[in-house]
Amino acid sequence: MKVCTSIQQIDRFWGKVDKSGDCWEWGAYKDKQGYGQFGLDGKLQYVHRVSYIWARGVIPEGKAKQAASDKKRYEDKKRRVD
Repeated sequence: MKVCTSIQQIDRFWGKVDKSGDCWEWGAYKDKQGYGQFGLDGKLQYVHRVSYIWARGVIPEGKAKQAASDKKRYEDKKRRVD
């Protein structure tokens, strides 16, 4: 996935993140499974993928699936605790 960015897009993205707790939470649109999505370059993108690419570059083969399952485990754990 190629992610083109501008300062405005980055600011808009981070404005939707609640960084007040130990775990940063996406505060905008989520799909039916609870994954955060962000409109970027005319398409909805998963926020965990966008933030990974901005921080580290291209997602290595197999890493995207792992990141998605890690995110889901966190959400499931949070639901049990709440």
